[in-house]
Amino acid sequence: MRFGGSPARTGGLGALAAAFFLVLVAGCREQPSRAVLDESEPSPNASILPAPLASVVDPRRRDAGADAATDAGPEGPVHPAYDEPLPGELALGVELLGATLKADLRWPLGPTANRRSPSLLDLTIELTATGRARLVVSSETFVLPAGTELHARRELWGELLLWPGGSAYRLLAPGTLRALFGEGRADALPLLSPRIEAGEAGELLGFPTESVKVSTAFGSAEVERAAIPALTSGGQLVCRMLLELVGVEPESPACAAAVPLRVRFDWAAGGALVFEVRSLTRRQDLPERAFLMPPNGSRFEPQALPIGASARILGKRGQASNGTGAALQIQNSLDTLAYVAVDGALSAWLGPSQTLAVNTGQAGRVRVAWYDWYGAPLGSLDGVVAPGRLILGTAEAGAPETPTP
Repeated sequence: MRFGGSPARTGGLGALAAAFFLVLVAGCREQPSRAVLDESEPSPNASILPAPLASVVDPRRRDAGADAATDAGPEGPVHPAYDEPLPGELALGVELLGATLKADLRWPLGPTANRRSPSLLDLTIELTATGRARLVVSSETFVLPAGTELHARRELWGELLLWPGGSAYRLLAPGTLRALFGEGRADALPLLSPRIEAGEAGELLGFPTESVKVSTAFGSAEVERAAIPALTSGGQLVCRMLLELVGVEPESPACAAAVPLRVRFDWAAGGALVFEVRSLTRRQDLPERAFLMPPNGSRFEPQALPIGASARILGKRGQASNGTGAALQIQNSLDTLAYVAVDGALSAWLGPSQTLAVNTGQAGRVRVAWYDWYGAPLGSLDGVVAPGRLILGTAEAGAPETPTP
């Protein structure tokens, strides 16, 4: 059947209709109707386009904005490839809003419970409103040398360990800090889901606090924390590091967005450890280059550690020499660090297989006790003869060897 019109005219109308149809289709593609979009399904561009930013921030004012913007963070941290270097970050040369905290980790009492224990770890902590934390460690009683740094940022799980002077760095997976602090090894230990109990409200450093008790098979930690504006996301990173010492997984709600100001650890094996912030200073001049992960010019060391010297004299005890005092030769046969107290005074620490001569002051008998870094008792002995020899961690640990006249 043939419809009206000549073939030529019919062909012209057909061409015109086809052109009109193409224009209509193109217009529909450019402006789709919102009514037919299913937002529950992922966009076909999701795999090739970056996620949109939550807000637009002037790069010259990285510290600008309300606390909700600075502390909100991304949807969740990710695990980097811990055996590969991090992608470099560009230094913008701007200053960040944040704070500097002075803190320490110590046993709550000395070995004989009659004096304050020396600090096991002195910390300078810097927090930024953009969700970064930088811990600079120093103490003669710590296995890592003074100037070692731990860095964390809210987009990543784990930490970056930076050598003194920034010469090298390595990445630490969650679960590594417990072995690193206590034994000087970078072993990633299993982490646990803790039991969490709400505590009482209080006040520290002029800030209102809330407390929470966190318990695992390793022991418990009572955390006193404060919701300090613009510092909560950085404080959360510090909380994760601290609770890792009691084996708490970083995803735990025990580290809600807040700044831990005091944490008391009580170990299942005995002993205790206290983290305490002693001062908090607001800052508007934190240089961004100090928070780069990784720092510019640092080489990546996937396996090494900046372990400091072992077998170190502590406190007022001096190494016996030139015939003065009474030298007690102490050998550590344990597979962990041992902290040695002579007559109640913390006197030395020794790494595995290390030997050290401790000056006991005068010849006679002394009481010697030894602990791990966390303050858990490892052994003790009364009536140790000095000068003499003591071996920790063996059946003969209680049989000091007196020198032959």
